[in-house]
Amino acid sequence: MQVLFVVIDISYAAFQVVLVERFIAQDSIVIVIGLGKYSNNLIVITAFLALYSLTFIVIDFNFLYRFWAVKAPYRLSLFTKKWFIVMVVMAVIVEYFFWFHVAYTYFSATDHGRLKIRNVTFEKFGIDTLTQEMIMGDFFNEDGSRNWHPAVAVITFCNVLAFCFGFMIYASVTIINFLRNAKLVSNAALSMQRQLFVTLSAQTLIPFVLLYSPCGINIVFPFFGWDAELVADLSPLSLSLFLPLDAIAVLYLMNDYRKTVLHYLSCG
Repeated sequence: MQVLFVVIDISYAAFQVVLVERFIAQDSIVIVIGLGKYSNNLIVITAFLALYSLTFIVIDFNFLYRFWAVKAPYRLSLFTKKWFIVMVVMAVIVEYFFWFHVAYTYFSATDHGRLKIRNVTFEKFGIDTLTQEMIMGDFFNEDGSRNWHPAVAVITFCNVLAFCFGFMIYASVTIINFLRNAKLVSNAALSMQRQLFVTLSAQTLIPFVLLYSPCGINIVFPFFGWDAELVADLSPLSLSLFLPLDAIAVLYLMNDYRKTVLHYLSCG
């Protein structure tokens, strides 16, 4: 699972460097555009956005591992089976292309939206929305009626994330109850289980606060006709902080990792 995390994080960082993403969320419209050299390409933008989904599905599999560790330890051997590893990787790939398809199909730019957001985009980034490729959620038609095309995507995304969160909460409650009531497990084993659970919780909380919350606000607020200009402006910074803070949390919360890092720093 850690290998998947590393691959996803490297891909995410590479896309950020190439794309240089920016957000606008006002006037009942949300757009994602790129300022990089190769960013005027809808496939590149969509491929980057689809990466957002992978963090939580990998975390879900980590919760499944911790859940089985306390509930059904005999199942942990599945994570060493080639067919199970292939199934996990395939699930991640399928989910990635599912999100890619939904974003590419349902968050397409409209002529009405391009004109409506044109002045703001040009003032902030010097980009003309009439010629720039972008992901757009234009949630209301020109006559004020609801545009259900991007609304379908929002509802789909919310349902997928609700399922992921639901399993995390269920697994967390089970793990916490085990850690509180376990009597036949050694103190060392319990201490390690607590460290792993706290680390996993941090790996969940950090992307939730820095990645999913700002992106969710950027989408949901315009969906209801509210502006989220401040969050949209801060989103690139928030997304950039996600990866280093996630790595620092793991290094700090795991005793062995922390001691090793401190040892190397002291030697320096």
